[in-house]
Amino acid sequence: MSLQNDGLRLSGQLCQPVSRKAAPLVVLCHGIPLGPRDPADGGYPELAQKFAHRGITTLFFNLRGTGESEGNFHPWGWASDLERVVRFSLEEIDVPHAGVYLVGSSAGGALCIWVSSREPRISGVAGLAVPSRLSGIFNRKHVADFVRVARDIGIIRDPDYPASAEDLLDGLEELDAILHVGAVAPRPLLLVHGEDDMLVPPKQAQDLFSRAKPPKQLELLPGGDHRLRR
Repeated sequence: MSLQNDGLRLSGQLCQPVSRKAAPLVVLCHGIPLGPRDPADGGYPELAQKFAHRGITTLFFNLRGTGESEGNFHPWGWASDLERVVRFSLEEIDVPHAGVYLVGSSAGGALCIWVSSREPRISGVAGLAVPSRLSGIFNRKHVADFVRVARDIGIIRDPDYPASAEDLLDGLEELDAILHVGAVAPRPLLLVHGEDDMLVPPKQAQDLFSRAKPPKQLELLPGGDHRLRR
């Protein structure tokens, strides 16, 4: 299936349980790829199928610049894409469901928290390995290095994009999860983090948890690294 947002085609899929009774509808949101796609890794589509096997209707879309979706990576572009996917899940999808829940990994988890703070119809949020501040990950001194890596990975595709490396960072602080996590309540929030996460230290999960309001739950996984999907 596909959606249009900002003139770009976003590619996705819907995985439904065998039983067509109303079940929770989970919207999965990926993070920033850490390397080129591994053909042996089923990725988030495979995770969506596993959710469906457990009775959870699951919707997954590649945000711009990833998978078969058009465009180039941009933090605010991703935020806009996720809002479009959430509107689709709430207003347009022709599937009976018992509430829409967001499940996001890393930067995707931060965006899920941001979107849920703006959309009261979301029923709950789960964040995996979520950075408390996206602006802390994208160091302004090294943003040119990130652009080069993003080209190698394939999430920045056009040779003349971005117009300047700074274009990726304008207003990024407004997406920091630490600013919005308190607004998830009264919907439930689950934070899951690996104790051995070297990319986003577990303290960031604890910082988010302390700022969040009940109902909330924090699970620290012994031996868990950053790629909790695996």
